[in-house]
Amino acid sequence: MDRVQELISVLSERDVVLRAETAKAQKRCKICGQPAIKFTSQRSALEYSISMICESCQNYYYGDDGFKN
Repeated sequence: MDRVQELISVLSERDVVLRAETAKAQKRCKICGQPAIKFTSQRSALEYSISMICESCQNYYYGDDGFKN
């Protein structure tokens, strides 16, 4: 399964959906539940503010360099 399909599957999981409600308030990733406090780029921080996905998960699902153009 490619990473996009895997991401879609993960985002559909009940635990991830439930965790999304509190992830931003607790500064945690809605996928892995780990703290999402430090980011190496403004782009990753912006993506977190939109998706509540930490930089580590962003790198895994979107590629090691984050979003690729």
